[in-house]
Amino acid sequence: MATIEIVEMGGALKGKIEPIADAPEATLYMATYTKEQKVDIERGENAGKKLAYHNVVGMLSKVQDWSGETMDEVDLPQPGPGEGIALWLQSGESGPVIAAAKYER
Repeated sequence: MATIEIVEMGGALKGKIEPIADAPEATLYMATYTKEQKVDIERGENAGKKLAYHNVVGMLSKVQDWSGETMDEVDLPQPGPGEGIALWLQSGESGPVIAAAKYER
């Protein structure tokens, strides 16, 4: 099984993916998110209320293709307070998730 970890190195964040034997072709994806976002509801049955949404994705992107043969290290954006970043490997471009990691502030 593949392993991903997100580590701080000299004030920067790095995603590290360990190589594995006989790895399937995979794609590395990244998402940044806000842990909690409060929204004023203007219409509908909840009009006038303030609701909290959790893990609201701000950016989702494909980082790179991964063959599993070498140790890969990618630079990641530093999340601000109340934010997080998720990194995951997916078999092919849309298959099962092979490994995942997150980092929150």
